[in-house]
Amino acid sequence: MSDALATRPSKRPRISYGEGQDDDDATSTPASNTQHDNISDMTEAEPARIGSNRRRTCGWADLPGELRNQIYELCLVPSTSPIGVRSVERKGMKNRLKWMEMRRQSPTDSRWPELRKLRPTLNLLRINKATYAEGSTYLYSNEFYFFTSKDLSIFLKHMSAAQKLVLRNISLEIPSLEDAISMGCGLGIHEQSNFILSGLQRLEGAINLKTLQLILVDSLWSVRLASEWSLEWLAAEVYKKAHRWLEAISAQKGSSEKAVDLINVKGISRPLYSSDSKLWRYLYKGFAESNSEDTSLLRKELVKRMR
Repeated sequence: MSDALATRPSKRPRISYGEGQDDDDATSTPASNTQHDNISDMTEAEPARIGSNRRRTCGWADLPGELRNQIYELCLVPSTSPIGVRSVERKGMKNRLKWMEMRRQSPTDSRWPELRKLRPTLNLLRINKATYAEGSTYLYSNEFYFFTSKDLSIFLKHMSAAQKLVLRNISLEIPSLEDAISMGCGLGIHEQSNFILSGLQRLEGAINLKTLQLILVDSLWSVRLASEWSLEWLAAEVYKKAHRWLEAISAQKGSSEKAVDLINVKGISRPLYSSDSKLWRYLYKGFAESNSEDTSLLRKELVKRMR
């Protein structure tokens, strides 16, 4: 036991860094200098490292215009699918618009099987005013589908004159009398026309529009449009609400006939709700083409009122 203790290695002497010992101060000087040099190196290298990271990032406004345009197109132009717009009422707050991409399973499918939310991509326009001015031209160049005249009215209300010039294709659902009443429309003919067509009043300024498609909901409209009186009423109400827009288009194109060529009529069955997928499905009659007979008669009635 004593031999083991005798052979145990002794502890290393502790070095004291007290101020009163000169040898210790001399011993500690190189270590202190080394620490100081390391700190200096770190403080000098840190700005360089931060600077190099900053050089790797690029602000949105610093991106080339061509690259920003590609991003706008990817985010705000959903291929060839129309964008459905529906207003949502909120208690004590202004109505907001719900944006949806209306996709079909194939180009030949007569159904739009689902409405996909488009809102996340719209947040791109909230970066700043300059981005909104640039990106909105891409957004408003899409084909838009409005489920009610109120949706169209709210959509157009806050658009600038420049933004209205970008609009190209608009489809507006005109509900059957039964649906209109269930949605709060009065029984009077004036109340009905205001309810189903009032949004057309805000079309003024959209002189580059290529198509205004009136979607007549439910087969009841097919019965109504079979009579000349019904078409006369519809043409009169369309002209009453959109006469300024029609006159501007007529002046631009040189004739009232060319102006009314923008308006089409299509029939649509009542919306069906799929409980399985929780998605709205719309079954169209003659999806690819408008109803040529109804369209022709409506255009003739409009031309009579424009002369």
